[in-house]
Amino acid sequence: MSLLDARRLSRRQALKAVLVVGGGVIGAGLVQACAPGAPAPAAQPVSEQKPAAAAAPATQAPAQASAPAKTASGRPDWAAAAEPYRGKKVTILMSAGPWGKSHEAVLPEFNKLTDMNVVYDSLPEEQISTKLQTSVLSRSGEYDAVVMIWDFIAQYNKAGLLADLTPLYNDPKMPAWDIEEYPSRIVDFIRRDGKLVGIPVSVAAQIMMYRKDLFAEAGLPTPDGKSTTWQQIYDWSKKLTKPGLYGTVHGWKAAGIYNETLNILPGDKPILDQEKRLSIFRDPRVVETYEIWAQMYKEGLMSKEVLGDNIVAAWAKFQTGQAAIHPLSWPIAITDMENPEKSRIAGKIGYAPTPGATPRIGGWAASVLTDSKNKEAAYLHLAWLASTETTVKEVLENGNYDSSYTKNIQNNLEKYRPELLKRKYGAAEIEGMVASWSGVATGRMVDPTVPEFARLRDDMYPDLAKVVTGELPAKAGIESAVTAGEKVLAEAGYIKG
Repeated sequence: MSLLDARRLSRRQALKAVLVVGGGVIGAGLVQACAPGAPAPAAQPVSEQKPAAAAAPATQAPAQASAPAKTASGRPDWAAAAEPYRGKKVTILMSAGPWGKSHEAVLPEFNKLTDMNVVYDSLPEEQISTKLQTSVLSRSGEYDAVVMIWDFIAQYNKAGLLADLTPLYNDPKMPAWDIEEYPSRIVDFIRRDGKLVGIPVSVAAQIMMYRKDLFAEAGLPTPDGKSTTWQQIYDWSKKLTKPGLYGTVHGWKAAGIYNETLNILPGDKPILDQEKRLSIFRDPRVVETYEIWAQMYKEGLMSKEVLGDNIVAAWAKFQTGQAAIHPLSWPIAITDMENPEKSRIAGKIGYAPTPGATPRIGGWAASVLTDSKNKEAAYLHLAWLASTETTVKEVLENGNYDSSYTKNIQNNLEKYRPELLKRKYGAAEIEGMVASWSGVATGRMVDPTVPEFARLRDDMYPDLAKVVTGELPAKAGIESAVTAGEKVLAEAGYIKG
């Protein structure tokens, strides 16, 4: 058995572990999570299907002992809205990654403002999916709210585990914030069938990072991303690779290779065709890119550790000067890349959209759980994180560019530019942030209507990895991966015949 096969078996065994919930057995794949014991989602408001942000409520505010402080919208401010929840403990599963640390940095401000006790259980991102399975599916009551990548939302929503936040969003007793500040594709993803089941807490499109100094020394053109091809990445890597320096670096551990494949799928085709098949993976352009990746691996233009490195390990290799190009990186890493105390290449990095200009739109939503006894208090904190005042603070003070994907910040960049330039690495951060904004405009997300989509990566990545190592030819390996993925979709009833 090869290392890849062993890794695949181990992952499959973990995913097939079952949890006993209310007398019913629920598989970790979540399709069976719609157990009879799962509570129904909260009723949708009858007034309108789409949440209205700051509109003044038609009904009069409930009587209170003392009138709450109100904002220009007519809604109460955060402190006034939190009065009923003072002293309330709210536990949220949070990422320990850079954007999660930024939220953690502003958390004391919220707790002081509201006299609430919101606490984060911060885990490395690769551990969060397992924690969701062991805690949320078992209805342990451990968390009031959790963060999850876009891919998982449809599954947990189908299982009836995510509370409908629409009534709270429209509640005149809650502060106003505008979900429409976020990109429409993000909003459409977390607002399904009139239910708001998540709040954006991290949004980003991948970007390319490259060594400006090495490109200049080699006489190479400045990449613009939009017209950059993977053949060019290969050619540049071949010219730049030398002892101690790889041409490119990637984080392809486990499902990482599948995730980054979403960046090379043609932008002129849907990720699932009309028959819900993965025909896009069979496109000759995808096969060609995999042939380039395999050639780069074979020729030593990338590290042989690429399938054992996650994105954090890839960042470490790049910022310690071990690679000339990081074609599929994330803007959240810019601050550390430009910090000379953490990076050997600070001040030497350029930022551009990813090759092919159809990047994966990544990110995380925070959802309140249907079993939470503190839904209102949990919602209040998550809404505060997504509000204009908090997103601006996190961008300007923390360099959390995963909070920059709002109309307010993008439409007012010149307003915020002077403050951004006061940051040590502000100029570079702006360059990377804008490159990622371009990716959100042209990138793609997974299909929000197919809960089983999140299972595809674990079934498809082993054969995709074998293409990179040369164990399988590109066309045959991709076909094998697609067959495994379409089997999941067929078993779920999406593919007929």
